[in-house]
Amino acid sequence: MRSKLSKTAGPFVEAVRVDGRTPEDTGTVTVVLARVQLELRLTQVESEWGGGGPGAPWQGHGPRLARLRQEAQALDALLAVAEARTEVLTAAATSPELVVAAWHDQAVENAVRALLRAATTLRAAERSRRIIAETEELLGAWSERPGVSPAVGRALDAVRARNSEGYREFSQEIAEVRGAARLRSEHHVALTRAREAFPSLAERITGSPEDTGWDERLPALAEAWAWSAWHQRMERLTDPDAERALRRRLTEADDEARIMLARLAAARAWHRCLGLLTGDQSRALSAYQQAARRIKGKYQHRYRRDAQAALRKAQTAVPAWIMPLHQVAETVPMDRPGIFDVVIVDEASQSGLEAMLLSWLADRMVVVGDSKQVSPSNVGLKQDEYFHLRDRLLTGLEADVRSLFGPESSFFDLTEALSAGRGALMLKEHFRCMPEIISFSNELCYNGWLQPLRQYGADRLPPVRTVYVGDGEAVGANSRLTNAAEAEALVAEIVRCCADPAYDGKTMGVISLRASKAHLAELENLLAERLDYEQREERRIRVGDAEDFQGDERHVMFVSCVNSPSTAAGTVPGGFTGKTYEQRLNVAASRAQDQLWVFHSARAEQFHANDLRRQWLDHLTRPTEEETAAVGGEVLPDVRHEAFDSLFQQQVYLELTGRDYRVRPGYRVGRHAIDLVVEGGTRRLAVACDGDTFAEGEDASTAAARQRDLERVDWTFVRVRGSRFHLDREQSLAPLWAELERLGIEPAGEGPEDDDLAGEDPAHDIVPAEAAPGPRSAPAAEVGTEPPMPAPVPEAPGTTPPAPGAPGGFPVREIPAAAFHRVVREMQQVQAAVDAPDTTPEGLDAPGLAFLRRSQADQRDRRTKRLAFLRAFLDAVAVGGGAPEVVVPGALLVLEFDGRVDQDTLYTVAELSMDGADVVSPSSPLGHALMWQRAGRDLSYNASQDKAHRVVVREIRV
Repeated sequence: MRSKLSKTAGPFVEAVRVDGRTPEDTGTVTVVLARVQLELRLTQVESEWGGGGPGAPWQGHGPRLARLRQEAQALDALLAVAEARTEVLTAAATSPELVVAAWHDQAVENAVRALLRAATTLRAAERSRRIIAETEELLGAWSERPGVSPAVGRALDAVRARNSEGYREFSQEIAEVRGAARLRSEHHVALTRAREAFPSLAERITGSPEDTGWDERLPALAEAWAWSAWHQRMERLTDPDAERALRRRLTEADDEARIMLARLAAARAWHRCLGLLTGDQSRALSAYQQAARRIKGKYQHRYRRDAQAALRKAQTAVPAWIMPLHQVAETVPMDRPGIFDVVIVDEASQSGLEAMLLSWLADRMVVVGDSKQVSPSNVGLKQDEYFHLRDRLLTGLEADVRSLFGPESSFFDLTEALSAGRGALMLKEHFRCMPEIISFSNELCYNGWLQPLRQYGADRLPPVRTVYVGDGEAVGANSRLTNAAEAEALVAEIVRCCADPAYDGKTMGVISLRASKAHLAELENLLAERLDYEQREERRIRVGDAEDFQGDERHVMFVSCVNSPSTAAGTVPGGFTGKTYEQRLNVAASRAQDQLWVFHSARAEQFHANDLRRQWLDHLTRPTEEETAAVGGEVLPDVRHEAFDSLFQQQVYLELTGRDYRVRPGYRVGRHAIDLVVEGGTRRLAVACDGDTFAEGEDASTAAARQRDLERVDWTFVRVRGSRFHLDREQSLAPLWAELERLGIEPAGEGPEDDDLAGEDPAHDIVPAEAAPGPRSAPAAEVGTEPPMPAPVPEAPGTTPPAPGAPGGFPVREIPAAAFHRVVREMQQVQAAVDAPDTTPEGLDAPGLAFLRRSQADQRDRRTKRLAFLRAFLDAVAVGGGAPEVVVPGALLVLEFDGRVDQDTLYTVAELSMDGADVVSPSSPLGHALMWQRAGRDLSYNASQDKAHRVVVREIRV
């Protein structure tokens, strides 16, 4: 039995297939349902369109859909025509003629089409007419402006005439104008930026726009800008003026810090001292002073007791007590140990073992002394009793320790041995003596550890002079030993030195190597006869033995050896050996600061082989070895030389030697080495060459520390930066030339004679007692063997050495009276200038004041030397004769400069201005070249900036 649905569907369900299969699931049934619904919809549309119906044969849905689409398109076209007709009728409603027009008539249609095209054209032309009107109005406004281009007027006419070709030409011209305006605007912007960044470049470009070279230069602007930026940076970083300003500020800051630190320390010390001082302690201090002064006479034991009681009460109120050893023993209470924190013992080598009581006063001690200097002599001490007491009383000490307590031991010897080197410190920097003076003591006593740091120049006094007194004879013995001839020669030399201007301001002392009262008295008596009391006081002249001068010093020391050969073998009797004599000789040889004179009546070989005096004389009379050997071989700017650390140093060296300066490379001062040292006059200048690398083991901080150490001992430095040197050689060396001029360091004299003399050191020449040697004494014969040679006078600054063998050391015997009077007037002027007090302008800062004082001192030194030269010259020449054959002081000169004879001006070589003649300074290169030259000789000299000039002496007048 079938269902109702089955009956209604009939065989459809069994007959339908989906993809060849009977629909069995929801998916396939859904597909069947969709297909049925599509078929129903197509049937409905076809029945409504009238193209089909239920009775029509069945077709697939594809053709049926295609037919419906074609018919829909035809319907759309028909609707579009109807809509267009409606719009035309609506538009034509405003014109009765168009409403009734026969639209199907071809003529009417064509007429309407033409009218419509005309209306469209009119509407399109309206915009163009508006543009033309606006253009005409704009051109009309422009044409009324003053200075307008004629092209604007022509364009206005073309617009009014509706001339398109004319307006096209104007448009092209306007385009060119617009391009030019755009370029002008860009040019203005670029020029403004260039003037802000490169003002000089902008001016050069605008000043020469026609220069085609700019086409090549401007593309390299970036590279040029980079070079310029680094060039300016290098100039700024290496600016000598900026460096000097910074160093001046650093010096001022260091000085200010040092002064303020000293003031602060003093203020704090006084504040603390006075703050802790009570009324009782103040009274105790006054009582101590009074009691200490009265410790003498019958009641000294009472005053000593009063002083000790007062010191015990006032001790803590005074932070540091300074007193000699005997006063310590008399006034310091010894009832309890360690009343002081620290005891400092100075000159401990002169104190005996009695100074051991100081160890009772404190747990810590600082002992200062020199075991190589004179120890206590203990004259009259019975050494047998001393050793007996030592062995009996010091039995608690080990034998080796007990042996340290010898009769000749000083307190320094004892403490040095007991400390076994722990806490020992040797001060190696030596500032007092010239290196040649201290060198013997350095080798004899200090194993060469001392570092002489004394600064000096080429014009210093010869450091060492030895005088052999051939007729000297020592007579007497012990305290009556005396050598009259040696004393006479020594005192005569002192008198001559006192009269020599080269020794102005120098203090003097006399040491006898033998502590003979008779010889000391002979020296004292001779000095009293030859020199007045005021002069001896001014020179601080003192006579004594080595022990008397321990701890003292003088500028010039005179040492008398006293002994003479008196044995049958012609030798000096006795010996000068052992620790005591070594200490005496060490003291005697190291008291002189500038110059040491040694008078001896026996030759070195006449002393015993182990005699210390023989070693000393051998050391003093042998040639001096320069601290830095001369530069061997040729120095080139681009080939490394072993004497230099860098090519840069060689190049600076060549710049200096090119101007005839005396230069020493790699000069050692103590533990320090200076790149270059320039010598001349009385000064030396240190030149530091700062290249691209530091010396081995050095950096910027160590180099700065080295310079500070050497400046502390009066070295003057100039630093030459390698970067600045290679950037601008002339400007980098300008501070060097200025400092050399300020210090009075001048180029060495020209000629082979000067070169030969430059390598000699007259310091160790043996000179006679009868001669009158000055600071440049020439070698002379020994007294009693050959007649003495006349010694040359001090050379004037800036003059070449006189010809050897001439009377008085000068190449002329006499000069005319007029020249003589001029020399006298110059000498009077120079003397007045030397005697005049220095003036100090107001408002100078500290660096300016220091520079002024140094300049005044250099000027005074130069004038003093000139004064000595003039005095010696006047003493050596007579008045008479005609015009001299050579240039002499006081002569008037007609000179030819670089081929041009100056007939209108007379010149003279003088220190100060002279009436009727222009002055040439004797210390100038021209003054160097002129002195002692004959007329007609062609001379060459270097002026400023290393420019060579020629000068010829055409005439010598009087």
